[in-house]
Amino acid sequence: MTSEVVLMNNKAVAVAADSVVTVAVDGVPRKTFTGVEKLFEVSKNQPVAMMIYSNAEIMGLPWKTVITAYKQQAKNPAFKSVEEYADDFFKFIDKSGKLFPEKLQREQYAQMLRSLIHTIESRANSVRGSVQDDDSDDSISSNDPDSRISIAVGQIYDRVTLDDWDQPRENLECFPPNYDDTIRKKYKDEIDDAIGGFLQRHNLSDEAADKAWELPVLIITKHYFPLAWPYSGIVFAGFGKGQVYPELCSYEVSNVIGNVLKRGKHIFKQLSHDEPVVIQPFAQDRMIRTLLYGIDPYLESHIIYKTFELVPRLVDHVLSAIPDLSEEQMEMVLTALQDEDVGETINDFFNSIFQHQAVHHMVPIYSAIQALPEQELANTAESLVNLNSFQQRVSLEIETIGGEIDVALMSPSDGFVWVKHPKHKPKAIVG
Repeated sequence: MTSEVVLMNNKAVAVAADSVVTVAVDGVPRKTFTGVEKLFEVSKNQPVAMMIYSNAEIMGLPWKTVITAYKQQAKNPAFKSVEEYADDFFKFIDKSGKLFPEKLQREQYAQMLRSLIHTIESRANSVRGSVQDDDSDDSISSNDPDSRISIAVGQIYDRVTLDDWDQPRENLECFPPNYDDTIRKKYKDEIDDAIGGFLQRHNLSDEAADKAWELPVLIITKHYFPLAWPYSGIVFAGFGKGQVYPELCSYEVSNVIGNVLKRGKHIFKQLSHDEPVVIQPFAQDRMIRTLLYGIDPYLESHIIYKTFELVPRLVDHVLSAIPDLSEEQMEMVLTALQDEDVGETINDFFNSIFQHQAVHHMVPIYSAIQALPEQELANTAESLVNLNSFQQRVSLEIETIGGEIDVALMSPSDGFVWVKHPKHKPKAIVG
């Protein structure tokens, strides 16, 4: 767990990251350590920074070791964009057989398959009651263990292949065409052992069995990075050669499978006349977003959810309080309310709230960031990370943010400058 932020205006880019690493057991934070580097200089030729969040390791290897190995062989290239630096770094990992040998890749993939089976079986334990099969008029009894497993396979399959809006997930661009066939052939033994053994233990429906055989490929090729499976966030920010406006690229990455690092682009932003300021937090960002929007994001979501939940109940209470109202009359009132689209009215209400947030909170802060000189931009980035750290310090949560905060500033004129770092002497900044 961590807190990081990127601030960009037309003068410079400021990046800041805390230095705490969290040790979790079964997804629950248990212990923290400070002094972990998450912010790195990428090149001596161009002002480009890299930050790491979420998992501090890849396949058991610290990201710092991987980044050091990359810099030792990169010979300080001068690419024209920040995105090209990211591509070059990822290509280095793809070809790093010494860092990620074939045996390790197979072991990691087999572990992913074991985690997949464990996830399915854990999900099955939560299935209760009776579930209607969408393709049948029959009801599937979830009292039967194998029926629960079949249901769980379908749920996991949908989660892997559909996004939060039930739209198909894209295939990751990092993999060449027909890479699913490559995975099936290259890792046939691992897939047969995991899925074959799973199907021997459980008598699944034909549809569920077919989906179970598809999942070992889909969890690799789809843009799907669940919290339950270790993944890292990687952020690149700065200026490429000749770039007037700064650029930000972030990615979600997991394991190297078949000599290809599974990776998907998460955020891409480039400063322009239309977007003169970027304030982009990463990982734990609760207090930063509270400052920007004027309300705690968790509280805001709770209010929206409870409002949509309350309105239908409120209508029922009003109708039940009217004496001598027949069922037909109640139906007419409910129909009228639906025709007038109560939901649209609620949406209009929240849109007015969002407009108020923009005018009275976001616009003033963005305008201030746009005008900040370089040193103040760096100070502000550090303060935003400190804000997240302070919130945890005065709560009963385990402090997964804290330690020394590393801060760097990048500009076309001064290049990459360490503003705050335990191993680098800060450089005076003009402006």
